[in-house]
Amino acid sequence: MSGGELVATLDQAHGLRVEAEALMLRLLRQIDVQRRASVVSASSASVWYRDRHRVAIRSAHRLVRIAKRVEAAPEVLGEAVACGAVNLDQADTVTRALARIPAEVGVVIREQAAAKLVELCAELDADLLNQVGQRILSLVAPQVADELDRRAAEREAARAERERYFTMTPDGVGVRLSGRLTPEGAAVVRAAIDPLCTPTSLDERSAEQRRADALVDVCRLALATTDPPDNGGDRPQVVVGIDFDAVTKQLGIGTLDNGDRITPEAARRMACDASIVPLVLNGRGQPLDVGRSRRTVPGPMRRAVVARDRGCSFPACDRDARWADAHHVIPWSYGGPTALDNLLLVCRYHHGELHEPNSWTVFIDTDGLPTYIPPTHVDPLQRPRRNEYHRRQ
Repeated sequence: MSGGELVATLDQAHGLRVEAEALMLRLLRQIDVQRRASVVSASSASVWYRDRHRVAIRSAHRLVRIAKRVEAAPEVLGEAVACGAVNLDQADTVTRALARIPAEVGVVIREQAAAKLVELCAELDADLLNQVGQRILSLVAPQVADELDRRAAEREAARAERERYFTMTPDGVGVRLSGRLTPEGAAVVRAAIDPLCTPTSLDERSAEQRRADALVDVCRLALATTDPPDNGGDRPQVVVGIDFDAVTKQLGIGTLDNGDRITPEAARRMACDASIVPLVLNGRGQPLDVGRSRRTVPGPMRRAVVARDRGCSFPACDRDARWADAHHVIPWSYGGPTALDNLLLVCRYHHGELHEPNSWTVFIDTDGLPTYIPPTHVDPLQRPRRNEYHRRQ
């Protein structure tokens, strides 16, 4: 055959297929209604058709389901299917769209929707037809659609408000978060953490890890505000218990106020920019005396560091000062002074990097700016690097 003959023959075969499928729908519907399948001990018309013609059961179910929906739809659809103007996939899509229309809109609007969808079958395939079907009421009855959309939105909002929750459950590895937010609540959380999730060239975290770190960063910023809500007569805070010798000698673990244990590195990282409260315990661990808190990096000193570094000083990091800790170059636990030439700003993620063994090292150069030396696995030559991002702003 020539190319034209192939196309013409295929068109004819397709037309015959559409007509045959339309006839099959009518026959299967009659068999289903008259329960002829029970004559051959089949549980349903779908099972009977599968056994008789060796088709997949899902295909048999689909045919019987479409046949039932076409019969229940306005006559305009049944007539279009019978004459081959609407194929099987389109009939499936149209009946699904009609099934989503609430009964309260009335018969007239339902018939108008069916007529419009049948008309569009001459132009659209099933996928495009499905997109139109999602908003068919907006085309045939805009005022009704607006009212239904409003009611649906109110129901969804009420359900989201009713079913919101948040849990934190230890799972043996860390703490698993689970919950559901309202759309408005989710938008607030997303707006807060998205700016903190942008990876840098040296960031090896996954997207999920960046989101987890961003959530913690936002909460840390809330704890650092000057007027947070009270918590049992005291400002909200994270309490870490650790022996002073463990801090100074780089040994031992820390204990949070809920009993969870953290590594010495994590405890020392938190102590870089925290309030230190001495607590004297007796041999049984009962408190005998609680001293006054002393902030390791006072406000004026932090403002001076912010003015110099403007944000995280780690190379290529774009986090601004709100999300940065004040880190001691020479650790406070080793007697490092809380002075401008021994402090720098670093975000939580890179703060953790600096406290890891065999990682980056940092020093304040002669011009007063933080300078980093990468480990050999990052740069075998260990060439010094600086954060130029904040300098360009």
